[in-house]
Amino acid sequence: MSKNNYIFLGLLFIVALTCIVYYPSLHYAFQFDDGPNIIKLFDVRNLKFTDLCLSSTRWISYWLNTILYQISQFDPFYYRIANLFFHIFTGILIFLFTYLCLRHLRDISTKIAFLVTALFLLHPVQTQTISYIIQGQLEGLSSLFIMSLLLCSIFIFDNKSYLKYFLVTLFSLLTILSTGSKEIIIATPFLILLTDWFFVSQANWQKIKTHLWLPILNFVLIISSYVYIKPWFLLRMLNLNYVCNNNPGNIITQNAQEAITIGPFCVSQFKVLLHYLWIYIWPFNISVEYDFKLIQLSSFDFVFPFIIILTIWGLIIYLLKHNKTSLIAFGLLWFFIVNAPRASIIPCSELVADYKTYLASFGWLLVIAILIIKLLEKYFYIILILISLSLGYLTYQRNKVWRSGIEFWGNIIQNAPSKARAYNNYAVELSNAGKFKESVIYFKKAIRLEGSTYYDPYTNLAGAYAVLGDTDLAIETLNKSLKINNMQPEAYNNLGAFYLHKQDLQKAHECFKTALDLKPHYGKAMYNLGKLYLVNSDWEQAHKIFKQACTASDIDCDLPPWVGFAEISMNLKKYDDVKFACENIIRIAPHSQEAKIAKGVLENL
Repeated sequence: MSKNNYIFLGLLFIVALTCIVYYPSLHYAFQFDDGPNIIKLFDVRNLKFTDLCLSSTRWISYWLNTILYQISQFDPFYYRIANLFFHIFTGILIFLFTYLCLRHLRDISTKIAFLVTALFLLHPVQTQTISYIIQGQLEGLSSLFIMSLLLCSIFIFDNKSYLKYFLVTLFSLLTILSTGSKEIIIATPFLILLTDWFFVSQANWQKIKTHLWLPILNFVLIISSYVYIKPWFLLRMLNLNYVCNNNPGNIITQNAQEAITIGPFCVSQFKVLLHYLWIYIWPFNISVEYDFKLIQLSSFDFVFPFIIILTIWGLIIYLLKHNKTSLIAFGLLWFFIVNAPRASIIPCSELVADYKTYLASFGWLLVIAILIIKLLEKYFYIILILISLSLGYLTYQRNKVWRSGIEFWGNIIQNAPSKARAYNNYAVELSNAGKFKESVIYFKKAIRLEGSTYYDPYTNLAGAYAVLGDTDLAIETLNKSLKINNMQPEAYNNLGAFYLHKQDLQKAHECFKTALDLKPHYGKAMYNLGKLYLVNSDWEQAHKIFKQACTASDIDCDLPPWVGFAEISMNLKKYDDVKFACENIIRIAPHSQEAKIAKGVLENL
C-alpha cells in the first residue's frame, strides 16, 4: 500500500468514527446560550452579508446563522452538522499541520499526526464546544482560521516561486476574515512565530529574522481590523484598571455586588489552567459550569496550582536548554499561548469554560500523543484503535447531556450545586415538561442562593404560580422581579397576561405596550395584545396585531399565532389573509391537525 493510501485510510477511519459518534446528537435541541444567540435573535431572519461584513468581531457566526435560517429556520440538525463539519475540517488541518511540521522525523511523523488528530476529534471534552452550537461556531471557526493561516505560513516560508504572491494574498484575506470569527484570533501571530522557530527555521535566529514580516503582517491586519470593527476591545485589553460584573445566576466573587478585577482574576487562572490540563487526562467529571470562584494568594487553591504550573514552565525551560526545538516544549508553549488572552489578566465574568480549551488542546494533546508513542510505539496501531474507540464511546455518552434541557441542567446542578442559574434553568425545563409543582422547589432554591440580584427565578416562578392557579401570588412575585430589574420585556408580558386573566384590561394593555417598547419584535407580547383586542371586540385592531405577530416578530415560526390569524381573518372575510395563514400553518406543521384543517379551508376558498 502506498503512503498516500495509508494516510487516506487512516484519516478516513478517524473521521468516520467521529461522524458515527456525533451523529445521534445532531437532532438534539438548542441549549443554553443557543437560544438568545440564535432563536431569539430576530435579525437572523433578514440580515445579509453586506449588512454583517466587518460589522463586529463575530460577524461570520451571525452571517452563518442567517444562511442556516434560510435553509431550515430553527431546525437544530443543520446548525449542529455545520459545527461537526468545522470540527472535522479543523482536525484534518491539524493532521496536515502536524505531518508537515514533523516530516523530518519520517515514519513517526505520520503516527504522531494520526494519534493527535484522533485525540482532538474524539476527545469528550470537545463536546463542550461542538455540541454547544453557538460556541462551536465561534471557537470552531476561529480555530479553523488559525490552522489555515498556520498551514498557509508554512507554504509561504517554503515557497520561492511566483505562487508565493498568491499565498500571501490568500493569507492576508484569511487574516481579515478571521477577525470576524472570535477574538482569540489575536494569538495567531505568536503561533506563527512559534511554528517558525520549532519547525521552519529550526531555532536559527538569522533565518527567523527573514520571516518576521509575515507574523508582523498578520498582527497589523488583525489590529487594523479590530480598530475598524471594535476599537474599544483593544482599549479594554490595554486597560489594567478594567473590571467587569458577575453574570446573574453565576457569581464568581464572594458576593454578587463585588466587581471582578484583574488581581483576583489573574491569581485564579492557575487553578483554571491546571483544570484545563487535567480534564484531557481524566474527562469523567466535565461540566458546562463548575463551582469555581475567585481565590486569594493565601489560598491552597492558588498555591498548589501555582507550584504545578511553575514546574511545567521550569520543564519548558529545561527542555529548551537541551533541545531548542523540543516537541514537548512546543506543545506546552502552544497550550499556554492560546490560553493566554483568556486565562491571564483580562477579567471576564466566566472564570472557567471548557470550550475555551478547544484549540489550545492541540498543544497538550500533542504532548500526550508523543509520550504514548514513545512508550508504546511497538503497539501503535492497537493503541490508536483502542484510544479512538474508547474516546469515541465517552464522547457518545457525554453528548447525551445535550439531549434535553432537563438532562443538561440536571448535570450542571450535580457539578455546580452553588450556581443559582443552574437551578433556575432546570426549573424552567421542568415547567416546560409540565412539572410545575416540582419546578417551584428549584425556583425557590435559586432565589435562596441569589435572590437579591437575580431576577429570572422570580419571573419564572410567577409563571409556575399562574399555571397552578394562584394569579395573585404570580403578580406579587413578578413585581419582586421587576424591582430588581425593570427592563424585562418578558416579565411585563407575563404580568400583562395575568392582568388579562383577571380582566384588568387597562393594566394588561399597559404591560404589553411596555414589553413591546423594550423589545419591538417580541411576538408573545404582540400575540397577547391581539387577544386583548379580541376581548374588547376590536376585531380590526386584533387582526392587525395578529398579522404583525406572524410576519414581523420572533414567533413567526410558531403555530398558535398563525392559527389565530387564520381564524380572525376568516371572521373578517379577509380571504387573502386566510389563504396566506393556512399556507404557513401547513409549512410550519405539515402533519398536525391544524394543517389538515388548513388544507380543507384552502380547498373550499
